[in-house]
Amino acid sequence: MPLIKRLTRFGAVGILATAIHALVLLLLVQLALVPTGLANLVAFVVAFIFSAAAQQAITFKDRLAGQTLKKRSLAILFLTNCAVAYGLGSQVHGPYVVALALVPSLVNFTLLHFFSGHPDFKR
Repeated sequence: MPLIKRLTRFGAVGILATAIHALVLLLLVQLALVPTGLANLVAFVVAFIFSAAAQQAITFKDRLAGQTLKKRSLAILFLTNCAVAYGLGSQVHGPYVVALALVPSLVNFTLLHFFSGHPDFKR
């Protein structure tokens, strides 16, 4: 698949995942249910579940060639994102909080592109 087409698909799924992330994050912060770092982590987990499934089914389907990512691959992707989400979420406050929802896109495309093309990360 041409890179521009892959990026377009990734972007479409990512926009939905980002919207999910931002909505959950803002709800948790506005309702003052949890600290911002934890709220960002919870919001990420919700968006991650949606994104991981949709990116495998839509964006990287051709690179996976009928396979799916191994649990190890998803765990690495998840844990990397969790560390980034919590770490940045603990440092960012005020009106910049919503920008935290954009960070997983950069991490996810890079890792998903690598994992989906490497046989050691597919099953």
